[in-house]
Amino acid sequence: MYPHRIRLRGPWECEPLARFVMGADGRKEEIATNLPAPRKMTMPCRWSEGGLSDFSGRVRFRRHFGYPGRIDDSERVWLTFAGVDATAQIWLNDQFLGRQEGDHPWEFDVTKILAVRNDLQVEVEGEAESGGLWGEVAMEIRQVA
Repeated sequence: MYPHRIRLRGPWECEPLARFVMGADGRKEEIATNLPAPRKMTMPCRWSEGGLSDFSGRVRFRRHFGYPGRIDDSERVWLTFAGVDATAQIWLNDQFLGRQEGDHPWEFDVTKILAVRNDLQVEVEGEAESGGLWGEVAMEIRQVA
């Protein structure tokens, strides 16, 4: 039975926050004007597959979800990420969970901060061909003892 996975697939809100451009000195700069319009994107996917082809920059993905049901004292809820390119910062219910780099899986124990209604926000910085939440995002209910 364990772990019990609840996949957070389907439509996520997607809002480009800044575009990356090369400055005159060769450094990457963020420009927050003339950005693509916010949209819905079905996760998991790279943003080039979700309507943001040729976009390099920072994008906020947002997903609302409910409490996963009755959680016993011997259970914990983990928020898991299978893959992202290249850097991500994660918040759940306005609480910063962490910053991750690279395309490897990671997870957070979120048992104590879950609410009846939850707001997950993931800001991803990436390049046009690879940016996005290309791996599955899920909640895992695990028994601890």
